[in-house]
Amino acid sequence: MDEDNLEDEEEDVAADDEYVVEKILDHQFDDEEICKYLVKWKGYERRSDQTWEPIEHLEIGAKKFLKAYHDNIGGKPVRKLAGTKRTREGSSKTPQGSASKAKGRNGKEPATRSRTAVQDKWKPPSGSWEEAVQAIDTIEQDGKFLHVYLHWENGKKTKHPIDYVYKKCPRKMLHFYEQHLVFREGDEWEDPLAVEY
Repeated sequence: MDEDNLEDEEEDVAADDEYVVEKILDHQFDDEEICKYLVKWKGYERRSDQTWEPIEHLEIGAKKFLKAYHDNIGGKPVRKLAGTKRTREGSSKTPQGSASKAKGRNGKEPATRSRTAVQDKWKPPSGSWEEAVQAIDTIEQDGKFLHVYLHWENGKKTKHPIDYVYKKCPRKMLHFYEQHLVFREGDEWEDPLAVEY
């Protein structure tokens, strides 16, 4: 085999080893608090082909997908510390100027939690969520995107992009919409396709 053919074969192998991102589906923080993204690869349809990738693997060749995902979830992911509660922007837990602290049963201030407390590592199940989701709490617009708040059978509560929830638990979404239907009574609606005999 001559050198030109060997170089051509090496280029073909290198091109075959390059994967193209189709979409970023989710994110999570690992034990070292590194954010990893769930990537769906172009041309690979099985769920088992999806991989968790650190941001460094996506910043060069998949910047537009990373930006689209961050826009969809409302910004870059930030790891929430254990024991913190979600609050809306602009709201505070105590009124301005208030410095009072809650007191325990014995009248003393409770011991503060360490910021290094172990966070619950629960993740939604893979596959269908129909049996695992207890109910859909609400749908909220976050900028130009819609997010769904879910209550799980195990008591957990999570927030997900609406397109993802449509795929994971479509019957629960349908049930949510059915619960929020409003019917009008007494209004006469004329059917433009109705034919009088």
